[in-house]
Amino acid sequence: MSPHVESSTFLDKSYTQLKEFMEQEKGRMKKFEKNKICIDIEDPEATDLAFVDLPGLIQNESPETINLVRSLVESNIEKDNTIILVTIPASGMLH
Repeated sequence: MSPHVESSTFLDKSYTQLKEFMEQEKGRMKKFEKNKICIDIEDPEATDLAFVDLPGLIQNESPETINLVRSLVESNIEKDNTIILVTIPASGMLH
């Protein structure tokens, strides 16, 4: 989310160091990115399946951010065999 920083910078950072970095970079970090991490699990007896965690509802964002999120969602749900699972945080259910 910080394209101006070399990715190898983050490899040996602790949780605390990463939190501090995020605080320092608040205004410069991207909120969303088209890049994604893919994990392929192969099993000759299983059906191919991929999970993609996409951004949820957004509001009060710039048109550029809204268009990026729309593009991410549309490009990942365009196949005929897509199942869309909508989730909400369980913390919202506690009150």
